[in-house]
This record gives sequence, structure tokens and C-alpha cells, in this order.
Amino acid sequence: MTEESLGPAPKVFISYRWTSPAFCHPCKWIDFSTPEKVNDNWEQLLRALYGKPLHAKPAPGKPPYLSESEQQAALPTLGKYAALKQAILKSKPSVALCRQDFLILLSDM
Repeated sequence: MTEESLGPAPKVFISYRWTSPAFCHPCKWIDFSTPEKVNDNWEQLLRALYGKPLHAKPAPGKPPYLSESEQQAALPTLGKYAALKQAILKSKPSVALCRQDFLILLSDM
């Protein structure tokens, strides 16, 4: 048979990047296709079988916030003091009222 009798040659597309099916994504792939890769990846296989990862996860650190026992209790005068301070700094007409509220709160303590 000659090439003319077979017809035109089919087009062949070669992909250099092999992708696995979607159902295989959670699987761990270890390449044993050549003797060199067997030597390189043998430790990966043993670590996967015995559950000993090469790099262990670090222990969790201290949270960035204070725990409930370490937090200071909010003082009841804190809000009134902040309001008085802002009234004084911005020269608001409510300075006298804020001062009176703050002093009443202090006297009740």
C-alpha cells in the first residue's frame, strides 16, 4: 500500500502537559516511570505510606488577641471621659454637660 491509497494522514496533536481526570485530583502522584525517578521518589512513597511528611506543620502560635482572662475590664468612666475630652478639644458647647456627666459618674463610684 502506498500513501496515496490510504488518503491524507490524520492530524496528530501532541500535548506536553498531562492533566489527570478531576476525580484523581485528591490522589497523591509519585512518578516511577524511570529508574532515576524511582530512586528520587522512593522516600516520598515511604513517607506517604507511613504518614511521616517531609515537612511537618508548625505548631499553632499565640492568637493575635488577648484571651478573655487577660483583657482589662472596661471602666465605666472611659466613655464619659472620651466624650468630655472630644468636647474640650473641639470647643463644643456641650462641654459643661459632658463635665457634669463625668463628675456624677465619678462620684457614684
